[in-house]
Amino acid sequence: MIWIQYTKTLQFMQTDRVLSRHYGAWRRHAVVGAVLCIMTLPLTLRTPSGSLRGTRTMRSRAKALLTRVFAEPVARWLARTGVSPNALTIVGLLISLAAALAVAVGYVAAGGVILLAAGLFDMLDGALARASNRVTRFGALLDSTADRVAEAAVFGGLAWRSVGLGDAAGVMLAFAALVASFLVSYLRARSEGLGVPGDIGIAARPERVILLALGL
Repeated sequence: MIWIQYTKTLQFMQTDRVLSRHYGAWRRHAVVGAVLCIMTLPLTLRTPSGSLRGTRTMRSRAKALLTRVFAEPVARWLARTGVSPNALTIVGLLISLAAALAVAVGYVAAGGVILLAAGLFDMLDGALARASNRVTRFGALLDSTADRVAEAAVFGGLAWRSVGLGDAAGVMLAFAALVASFLVSYLRARSEGLGVPGDIGIAARPERVILLALGL
């Protein structure tokens, strides 16, 4: 009787492990797939005038509200402490790398929470630069570079985790989402350099970070 019970317990544990593995894989697929879908929405929701229906206004209002309620008060306090905006950028990058490491080793939910924390630093560095009159070209370049490294690290963590689970589809989706994420930033920068309006769409970095963090 004891041996039968022990065998059933082992079978249950193996079944639970398999279900958890597949559930985790499908959840990551859903997250990365959602990121890809949102990134392609600007291609399908354009009006004849070349802009998205209300998305620019909605995003601008939400960003202005968040900046006024949270970012500006915290930035003014940080400005009095003498903290450098570039220091916030570096700290945010390190936190993002910690999130990528957590995802890679299997602590996916914890990685999502850590990624949200990193997003706060990413939002505060620019506000601090404006509040302390320390807006520089080097700071802007550092911020953009740190953002790209952070995104690559997180999607790399997802790909690494998928490799460990033998999930080839998860690896390909993580890679595709990374490429699409980089294309969003590249196209916006390129369009601004050419004088073409490129601030449309609903897949800017804040939306991508929030979506990915909540999905993790």
